[in-house]
Amino acid sequence: MIISVHIPKTAGTAFREYLASIFGEGLAWDYGLTSPDTSRSILYCLEGWRHDLSAEIFLRRCAEMHIEVIHGHFMARFYRRIVPAADYICWLREPVDRVVSEFNQMRRQPDPHNPTTVEVSEGRMGLGEFAALDFQRDIQAKWLQGAALEDFAFVGLAEDFAGSLDRFDARFGISGVERPGRVNSYPPEVVADAALRDHIAALNRRDMDLYDEAVKLIGVATPVLPSDFDPAAYLALNADIADAGHDPVAHYLNHGRHEGRRWQ
Repeated sequence: MIISVHIPKTAGTAFREYLASIFGEGLAWDYGLTSPDTSRSILYCLEGWRHDLSAEIFLRRCAEMHIEVIHGHFMARFYRRIVPAADYICWLREPVDRVVSEFNQMRRQPDPHNPTTVEVSEGRMGLGEFAALDFQRDIQAKWLQGAALEDFAFVGLAEDFAGSLDRFDARFGISGVERPGRVNSYPPEVVADAALRDHIAALNRRDMDLYDEAVKLIGVATPVLPSDFDPAAYLALNADIADAGHDPVAHYLNHGRHEGRRWQ
C-alpha cells in the first residue's frame, strides 16, 4: 500500500491526477473526516480509528474496497501508527515559493469562512504579514512531524516535477502513463525585494533545512542566482515577464537561465 502525504502547495493536486491515471478506483482521497472530498471508502476503512484500529482490520477493509493508494491532507504520523509498513511518499517545495503560492491562492480563491483568506483577498494582509502567521511557518516540517526523509519510499520536488515523476515511476514500476500538467499553479507574487524573500526564508528555517536535506538526498542540483542578479533590472529588461506578473527570482532560476535572459 502507498500512503501519499499531500502537503499544501507542493504539486500534490497534479500528482493526485497522476495517481488517478495509474490506479483508478484504487486511489482513495483523505482530506479529513468531514471533507466532501474524502472518499467514502476510506471513511469505512477508518471506522474505529480512535480506538486502536489494528493494521490487520484496516488492511482487510482496504482490500475489500480495492484501495491501493491513499492520498490527501493528513499528517504523516496519522497512518504510520496504523500501517507503519506501508510505502510513504511526499512532495516538498522551496519554502519561500510555497508560502508565496499559498498567499496567491488565498488572494484569488478566498474562503468566506476563513478570516485569514478574507483579509488576504481584500488586501488587508500583505505577504510579509501572512508569512509571519504562526500556522503558516514551517508547514512542511510540521506535516512530516519529524519523520526522517530516508524513511520515505519516495520524496518528490515540485521544482523538478517531471524528474520526480521519473523517479516515482522507476521506484514503483510504472510505465506508459500520460503525465499531468501542473494545476493550481498561479504566477507568483512579484517579490523583487530580496529582503522580504530573506525574511520569509528566516521564518521557515526548519522548512529550508528540510528542503536542502531533500535536495541532497535526491541528488538534484539546485540552480544558484548570479551574485550580481538584480530582480528589478531583470523585470525591466524582460517586459514580458513583468507583464505576466512573474516573480523575477523564481522565473530566472526555473526558466530565464535556460533561455539566456539578461539580468543586467
